[in-house]
Amino acid sequence: MRGYLQALAKLSAAEGAPVERLQVADQLLRGALPEPALALLGSVEGQLGRRVGFQELRIRSMLALGQTPADEDLTRLYVSGPLFPEARRLLAAAAEKRGDLEGALAQARVLVQIAPPSAEDAALLRRLEAAVRQRGEAPR
Repeated sequence: MRGYLQALAKLSAAEGAPVERLQVADQLLRGALPEPALALLGSVEGQLGRRVGFQELRIRSMLALGQTPADEDLTRLYVSGPLFPEARRLLAAAAEKRGDLEGALAQARVLVQIAPPSAEDAALLRRLEAAVRQRGEAPR
């Protein structure tokens, strides 16, 4: 499967339309290939960089690579889709990676308010609330 995805990425980078490249980047990320996904996203940033789907894939790829997204990346994601649950999940994950448990908790609280929370979203909220309490910070 990895070989197929890598060949698909190469073909898409050479001949694919921007929207197709975005779809291939998603498939790469789902196939645990965040590095080629991020490279493919870089090839369409000028055309699709303002789309929430692009921003989500970019942040997910960065987090999968262990990178901490820059403030500008997080701001673009927020501006692109403040009411999209996946955007809030990624903002919470990025804040937690930075050690900002209170910020992650704030994102998780919004997440469970903008859509019916999944079991994973509810667990994220509980886990972050417990972490903030354990750290001795007063949750807002």
